[in-house]
Amino acid sequence: MKQELKRLDALIAKRKSCKLKQREVASLANISERQYRKIEAGGSEPQMGTGLSIAENLGINVEALKKLFIPQTPKAANSGGQTQETK
Repeated sequence: MKQELKRLDALIAKRKSCKLKQREVASLANISERQYRKIEAGGSEPQMGTGLSIAENLGINVEALKKLFIPQTPKAANSGGQTQETK
């Protein structure tokens, strides 16, 4: 939960550093403002295309995008993204 809040805080901080409002990012990503608010609040995960569009419009690179939208479990984070089953 704490890690998810950090991810969401990072997304909000990035949007604010770009001096964009939620409705502006939503419009750029072709989604509703309501949907974007859900993403920032952690109530919804964006589809791949939406996540890429948000990232592109906020100047987020692919590695940072993964950290924002793909939750890391402690095992996966410590093993380079691989769990014991995939090693």
